[in-house]
Amino acid sequence: MAVQESAAQLSMTLKVQEYPTLKVPYETLNKRFRAAQKNIDRETSHVTMVVAELEKTLSSCPAVDSVVSLLDGVVEKLSVLKRKAVESVQAEDESAQLCKRRIEHLKEHSSDQPAAAGLWKRKRMDRMMAEHLLRCGYYNTAVKLARQSGIEDLVNIEMFLTAKEVEESLERRETATCLAWCHDNKSRLRKMKSCLEFSLRVQEFIELVRQNKRLDMAHCANSRLVCKISGDVMNENNPPMMLPNGHVYGYNSLLSIRQDDKVVCPRTKETFHFSQAEKVYIM
Repeated sequence: MAVQESAAQLSMTLKVQEYPTLKVPYETLNKRFRAAQKNIDRETSHVTMVVAELEKTLSSCPAVDSVVSLLDGVVEKLSVLKRKAVESVQAEDESAQLCKRRIEHLKEHSSDQPAAAGLWKRKRMDRMMAEHLLRCGYYNTAVKLARQSGIEDLVNIEMFLTAKEVEESLERRETATCLAWCHDNKSRLRKMKSCLEFSLRVQEFIELVRQNKRLDMAHCANSRLVCKISGDVMNENNPPMMLPNGHVYGYNSLLSIRQDDKVVCPRTKETFHFSQAEKVYIM
């Protein structure tokens, strides 16, 4: 009975201590999966739009040159879709393989062979030391230890190096790197109700004033359009779309709320066909 309780406590201790070992690559895989889904949905919608335009043109007996031009556009959009899909699948596969390697490593803990168990303990000690060095800011030492011990795939080096890059850029009063990190992690920051991005925008404004870039400052204040539904920035990847009632939302948001090819305006509750939304061009 005592042996079983001791084994259970050891198992629980391992789960607590090894939580980051699996949590980080799993979160990376999850993030890449969501990004891949958005990319493929966006490129698929682009293909659908050019195909619809081609079908509309063909219905009116067009000239050969115009048809060839439209077909070239369809081929181009399909090529982009294929490339984005391949890149997304490769990125997901890398994360999945990393998860698999770490799981296989943790399974070695229960090996019946004393030599294998001893090797696992040494690797685990090296991993803990490397993680501690990374948390303390000794990045070069941690990287060298991971390389010499052959545990680079088992330590979250990339995550800490990204944090280092963000910290160093902020020390130089540069916000671009941290803003890019915020964009990559916007869903998690939104769930946390974090005001980090807002603070960075304020700092960006302050730096423009400090450098006496008044025109850039005005551009910074007026150049970002944010979707009312999702809070995402409307740009070339998420173009602003205007409904017949005059309200403007991001294309991705309208795509997400579309049902039976219809969308309901969140403000007025009016229902429109998705095709009635028109792209807005800002000069």
